[in-house]
Amino acid sequence: MDSEIHKILAELHGAKSVDEGDACADKLAQAARKNVDEVIHLYYSTETEASALVSCLHGLTDKPVIDVYKHSLKNKDQYVRWAAVEGLKYSTDPALIPVFVAALKDRSHLVKLVAVEWLKSHGDSSAIGPLEVILASSSLMKNSPGIINQAKKAVKRLRAKAT
Repeated sequence: MDSEIHKILAELHGAKSVDEGDACADKLAQAARKNVDEVIHLYYSTETEASALVSCLHGLTDKPVIDVYKHSLKNKDQYVRWAAVEGLKYSTDPALIPVFVAALKDRSHLVKLVAVEWLKSHGDSSAIGPLEVILASSSLMKNSPGIINQAKKAVKRLRAKAT
């Protein structure tokens, strides 16, 4: 017999519109709250559902969920990595600073932006150097000025916080 999570994932695959897909994603997130262990097991046992499974855990910050996010940051799919960093941002644990600093090197600008914004709020002086590398990127300056703008604010805030 299929579980509630399996049924909702099947509904999500059959969605015929963005609104229908969003409604399924909301149902999946609600069901995930009651079935976290199953979602984590499914994440590690299937590759095809990674983005939906990581996204439905957003807002949860228990260690096993944080471990899923960290694992997902290594996924080849940029949207899985983005879902992972979006999930991690709900935690304010300073032990995650190195994870967010490493995310600054991600190929995806979506991942970089979330990392910059999290570090602006929760980082420490160890993030200043890596953020300055972002600021020195002519490619980002040309293609993603929003990341550059947020990185400037982050460096300014972290320097002030360090003094």
